[in-house]
Amino acid sequence: MSTDRGYGTGDDRFWWEQELPSQDEMDNALKNLATHNNMVDFIFTHDAPQTALQVIVGGTLRPTDNKFNSFLENLASAIEFKGWYFGHHHTDKSYDKYHCVYCSVKELSIFKTVD
Repeated sequence: MSTDRGYGTGDDRFWWEQELPSQDEMDNALKNLATHNNMVDFIFTHDAPQTALQVIVGGTLRPTDNKFNSFLENLASAIEFKGWYFGHHHTDKSYDKYHCVYCSVKELSIFKTVD
């Protein structure tokens, strides 16, 4: 979800619906994951599931799009992955397998454990 969306103000001049994946795109992602037994090495998204964000960002988060947030939450519990990387919150913090990356550089390798 874009911070440019006019939460509570109705001012969406700087936000476009296309910033969010369509239902077809989310269905395609689930189909591709199923093809690989719901196992991937890494996930790269702009944002992360709310449960991880509550630990990484802390405090009260801005409103979220329930449909997309639910999609990310379902992904987190339905698939196996080594690391989930995102950068929306402009910080370098990690929690479990979730990594908010802003200024740091991470080496990704399927042959060794990633920090």
